[in-house]
Amino acid sequence: MVTNEHVPQIVIRRQFDSFCKTVLKNAARDIYREINKQNKTLIILSALSQDILNQFSMYETYETDVYYFYLNGYAIKVKDFLIANAIQSLPERNQLIVLCFFFLRNE
Repeated sequence: MVTNEHVPQIVIRRQFDSFCKTVLKNAARDIYREINKQNKTLIILSALSQDILNQFSMYETYETDVYYFYLNGYAIKVKDFLIANAIQSLPERNQLIVLCFFFLRNE
């Protein structure tokens, strides 16, 4: 048999337990709401196409990344290292042909 002395402690424990459960339920509900709100506005980068990602990207070029060839008063820029090396490895006459055909034909 339970005495009157123990009843208030049991009631207080039950009230505290109920309070804790209510706080946890409300916190969980707030978290779920926040997650749903974020899911509506956030976009996963891996879901974007390469064209859209390219709109957000920025490329810097430095003077050391560009190779110059000089031909008839023109400074011809070649930005690709492999192409610049390939042109340099050609004999001078072939260099002139490649540079004129691919780089100076629109000027």
